[in-house]
Amino acid sequence: MSFLSVLIEYKWTILFYLIIILLVYLNRKRFDIQAKIIALYRTKIGVRFIDRFVKGKEKLIKMLGTGGIVLGYIGMIAVFYLLFLLLYNTLKQPTVISAAPVIPGVPLAGTGLKFPLIIGWISLLIIIVIHEFSHGIVAKAYKQKIKSTGIAFFGPILGAFVEIDEKKLQKQPDKVQNSVFTAGPNANIITSIIFLLLLNLVVAPAAYSMIMPMGVGVEVIEGLPANMSGLRNNDVIVGINNHSITTIQDFIDFGYVEPNQTYTFYTEDSRVVEVTARPHPDNESRGQFGINMYTKTKLKNPTPGNKVLHAVLLWIGELLFWLFLIGINIGLINFLPIFITDGARMLQISLRRIIKDKDNAKRVWLFINKFSLLILLLIIVIPIMINLFKWLISLA
Repeated sequence: MSFLSVLIEYKWTILFYLIIILLVYLNRKRFDIQAKIIALYRTKIGVRFIDRFVKGKEKLIKMLGTGGIVLGYIGMIAVFYLLFLLLYNTLKQPTVISAAPVIPGVPLAGTGLKFPLIIGWISLLIIIVIHEFSHGIVAKAYKQKIKSTGIAFFGPILGAFVEIDEKKLQKQPDKVQNSVFTAGPNANIITSIIFLLLLNLVVAPAAYSMIMPMGVGVEVIEGLPANMSGLRNNDVIVGINNHSITTIQDFIDFGYVEPNQTYTFYTEDSRVVEVTARPHPDNESRGQFGINMYTKTKLKNPTPGNKVLHAVLLWIGELLFWLFLIGINIGLINFLPIFITDGARMLQISLRRIIKDKDNAKRVWLFINKFSLLILLLIIVIPIMINLFKWLISLA
């Protein structure tokens, strides 16, 4: 993909982020700029909510916070395991991208999924608010001061924060500090599971109950029989030879496809296309059309109200999917000790307790953080460098 084609394909995403950067720059005096790329806008919005939410529930929140410490260390072990697994897979298949930054409007590397721009921003904001307010709620239960809340921009990426009095928190017992640190990642993981359950048990069944199959949609592979015979992307197949086709299972039940035999495809728009199957390259005794299939559906009762309701359910379903996928990943990555993460702060407290010499404890902490960062960078950089090298060779 050329640079120009990237600009054309992602023009709205690029324009969106340029506008965000411009707005932050024009209002820079209202922001606290840190490290030149982080802009914090402090408010008191949400502080009263935290106070009201915590009032009368201090014991319950403390109990959940203490239990969360155990989950936090389990999460740290789990994320180290996943990190080494990703590194192993990267070394095994170095051209496959396994990890990359999550940016709304940009494809998620190695997944084939594009993180939507608007839903992406909404889901990220919800996830970050859950994370930060969970820190604040547990801190408040232990009578820690909430100094401010606000929005943050990490470059053009929107975030949120709850600012706790760090100096006072550092003087608290280890249990209190760890309860506060683990609250955010644990809340992300737990709510991600809730979002997944809502998607699978409520929203998806409701949306699915409103539709019925109408045929098999196809995506044709260029240069293969279906494409050469005149089938087009998104054609809807409603029959093959004398067999009616409404679902992929009907296509499977049609039976064995013989090589060098001609089959008659009937499409939804009343076209008739003759396709001669070629021998499959992996098994020449089988025929191949060269299509990818998906079930095409329609509303059972396509009234205006049902159309709106179904569209809303699909939108909510997509939002819940991203809340689950991104939320659980943000929760886990925060348990990985990389200097500024909650996992790094948990590890620091643990090492100070285990290693009495503060200097040695700090050295061990720095080593583990650098090691974690190195592995993460290797997972990201190795595929990029190899693919770049292959691309440069192809130009030679």
